[in-house]
Amino acid sequence: MKRIEAVHSIRPSFGYRRVTDRLRKDGCWTSKQRVLKAMQRLGIQARLRKKQNYRIGTEHHSVGNVLNRNFTATRPMEKIVTDVTYLYSRGTVQYLSVFLDLYNNEILELEVSDRNDLELVIRPLQRLLSTKKSDLAPDAIIHSDQGNQYTSIAYGRLLEQRGITQCMSRKGTPLDNAPVESFFGWFKNELYVDYRPRSPEELREAVYVHALFHNNERPQTHPFPTGMSALSGFNISVYKDLTSSALAAFLHPF
Repeated sequence: MKRIEAVHSIRPSFGYRRVTDRLRKDGCWTSKQRVLKAMQRLGIQARLRKKQNYRIGTEHHSVGNVLNRNFTATRPMEKIVTDVTYLYSRGTVQYLSVFLDLYNNEILELEVSDRNDLELVIRPLQRLLSTKKSDLAPDAIIHSDQGNQYTSIAYGRLLEQRGITQCMSRKGTPLDNAPVESFFGWFKNELYVDYRPRSPEELREAVYVHALFHNNERPQTHPFPTGMSALSGFNISVYKDLTSSALAAFLHPF
């Protein structure tokens, strides 16, 4: 019971399945059913977000929806999805751009900025193409919505130069990019619930820490190809040094 309460106090966004995974990783073998019943007796549950209804729009005039909601990838770096979302803290807005690998949901690159401009997308894309050039599948696809950055000449030209197929959702149809929409939903929920950042600076730090947690600790369908998964612009040693006590100290107490 105390271990379950301890996990929930640090990760209140965790449901019984992920609490079970966390306990097992810490050497406490138990079943999901026992954890569920224990959480019910304790009166604790994951803090959930509301679902939304979406409509279907039209395709881009020159870039088609090649992915067509086929989000299953057979190998790493074959199908990559990207998008931009906003983050609020103390009346300040920041923007988060990510590139996700559909093979294992790994965050390949991200960028946080106070400006929602072309560089917010171009910078992480350039790092991705530079650091993981040899890992890209020959028929790699990068899928996005029809945002201004993704319809720009510079973005399309960069993909074309690297032989990458550009793909876009139908206009106003988030379900065409459902994996990254879903990612943003729970990532932001966990970000605010688990870290409770009190300033734009703490929010930015929490984004990188939680991204590394996602890549290295959060249960995934497919394991990542090699050990710790680093992100450009953030020292992986910072994450390695975050022991359980240090992480608990970083999180604001209830």
